[in-house]
Amino acid sequence: MTRNLRVYLCGSIQKGSTDKRSIFWSDDDIAELRRSAKPTELVILNPGDRVDDLSDVRATFGRDILQVFTSDVVIADARARRGIGVGAELLFAKSQRIPVVTIVPPNSHYHRTNVLLMGQLVDEWTHPFLSELSDVIARSVAEAGAALVPEDAFTSVRGPECFERAMSHYLVTQRSREPEMVRLLVGSGNLPKRTEGLVEEFLELAAGSDPASYSSGAEGSDRPGLPH
Repeated sequence: MTRNLRVYLCGSIQKGSTDKRSIFWSDDDIAELRRSAKPTELVILNPGDRVDDLSDVRATFGRDILQVFTSDVVIADARARRGIGVGAELLFAKSQRIPVVTIVPPNSHYHRTNVLLMGQLVDEWTHPFLSELSDVIARSVAEAGAALVPEDAFTSVRGPECFERAMSHYLVTQRSREPEMVRLLVGSGNLPKRTEGLVEEFLELAAGSDPASYSSGAEGSDRPGLPH
């Protein structure tokens, strides 16, 4: 039996003849995606194929989000610099545990080697929002299509827990590098109500002991609390 996948094409849409950006989802790209994904058959959900009323911005937003919501997998085109919609759609996909394959060619806008970032030399860098919101990073359209072939390709998919894991990872790995920011984020009082419970879990991970040991702490205390 032929396997079918509903694929949402996340990427820039050419906004009129004055839009001179060079890379969009093209007919050739879609053909290459289909060839590379064989024998899997793809049902393409393309936000660029539309005759809806674009003056109704809520309907436009709803249409794009509904395409993401009803897809089996999102393929994001990050071959060149992208706009706000791409990031928003990837965040929504992860909130719904929808697999994301992102095309990021080597040494492109979102992937650098030996790059100086805010005074730090980084050997290899992929944009954090693409790295952490993607289940697969592909180097080309063909590689993205090939990632769809194995039937077990997406047995383990990142979901909304990826946000909490990233926040706790930051506390565990970076608390000694920027203690004042960590104190500002989780060591002070009057945190928003939505953080109740979660912050305590983050702090327990970061301290490796009771959450109270990673509180604002009293100056001079020998507890392993936040650095003074």
